[in-house]
Amino acid sequence: MAIKELGPYANAPRLADNEQMSMYAELLTSAQGEVFENLQGDSLLSYALDRRSDMLAARPITRVTAISALAAEVAYDCALLGLCAMKGIEAVASDFSRPAQDRRRLEVELKEAGIDLTSLARRWNRARPE
Repeated sequence: MAIKELGPYANAPRLADNEQMSMYAELLTSAQGEVFENLQGDSLLSYALDRRSDMLAARPITRVTAISALAAEVAYDCALLGLCAMKGIEAVASDFSRPAQDRRRLEVELKEAGIDLTSLARRWNRARPE
């Protein structure tokens, strides 16, 4: 009788025994794809800017729970991966071994491809209603 695996890692791809994936990369891999089936172009960019704002608002000084901060980071990183796919930038969730560094690297690559998230976020946050 086979045992069916349940939980957040049930759909995550399995690696060979000699390969390692960080826990964050596993979480990101399992979360990726659930939202992006219907998001493309400007909708995906708007989603990414909202998730970036959420992530930055979830800093320790705001006293959000660790799980909320983690969820905000995962959501933003999923959006980044979606934007990279849209721009033809090679990026996969399983490579996120150092999330902050990997996030920054993808933001730089997106900027070089014409999507400057930092500049867009400044304008986006000013235009959003309180």
